[in-house]
Amino acid sequence: MRDPETAEIAIQASITGHLVLSTLHTTTAVGAVTRLKGMGIKSYFLASSLNGIIAQRLVRKLCNNCKVQYEPSDEELLFLMVKGTVDTQVARFYKPFGCTACGNTGYRGRVGIFEILTVNSLIRKLIYDDSTTENFLARVATESGMNTLREDGLKKIMMGITSVEEVLRSTAAIAEGEIVICTRCHEPLSSEYTFCPYCSTGLRHKCPKCGMQRNEQWKFCPFCNETFSQ
Repeated sequence: MRDPETAEIAIQASITGHLVLSTLHTTTAVGAVTRLKGMGIKSYFLASSLNGIIAQRLVRKLCNNCKVQYEPSDEELLFLMVKGTVDTQVARFYKPFGCTACGNTGYRGRVGIFEILTVNSLIRKLIYDDSTTENFLARVATESGMNTLREDGLKKIMMGITSVEEVLRSTAAIAEGEIVICTRCHEPLSSEYTFCPYCSTGLRHKCPKCGMQRNEQWKFCPFCNETFSQ
């Protein structure tokens, strides 16, 4: 769907009982909700007609004849959001090497990584509510069991199917803004964190009470009315 007219036709067909499958260019599954609303689809129509969204990327498969095991760097693990949660002595990570079977590229074939958003009753209510932010909807979706593209990519990395480099490359657009630096210990952290796991400092880009994004100029949280110390 590339224009409001096509999106409107798809929604109307869905509302009248037809199963509609379509494609849409967005970065994530949750981003499709924002995109459709931006195309003029009313929230109540979207909430009642949407059953699920699949975001997908293609990554190259490692060549089984020449892939080599290695220990990933802290930077690689951080960008995958698994630093400190994966025992690299137990988990196996592989990288490409190159041989005659794969044309010295280290890769043969491709495989998909997927992010599947199932629209349950809670997600439907949040889509209906125009005050719901994309970040909050994404957080609720993951808490409801949705695996992100990165998480599905990590599973395929751990299975020896693809490499860290491939997953990072294919999800690079998602990574913008995902890393912040702790103001106290200067460790690089996921922007999902509200407190630093290394020194327990509260991170100023998040409200310490509700975890929503905040502006450093704000004195109060617009989501939960928490008072911010200056």
